[in-house]
Amino acid sequence: MFIHTYTFRQEVEEAFTFWGTEEGDLVHPADCMHELFEKMRSHRVNIDGNVSTVMFTTLVLEVSLNLLSSDRTTKNTRLLDYY
Repeated sequence: MFIHTYTFRQEVEEAFTFWGTEEGDLVHPADCMHELFEKMRSHRVNIDGNVSTVMFTTLVLEVSLNLLSSDRTTKNTRLLDYY
């Protein structure tokens, strides 16, 4: 179990490091969250319901923001500073 936890943490850390780069900024936030959910699923990681709610709400906000203005994302706004 420890090996899987370490691997999951390492994969998530690498993903967030990549998403923080200029190249990672090109990745749509919804794709980032999908990748994160896939990592959690593949490693069978459970998360708190409150965290899941925030992630789902962020996806909904991302879709709404994209419908209103296709050149803006939650990554380049200060919308998530309140979380």
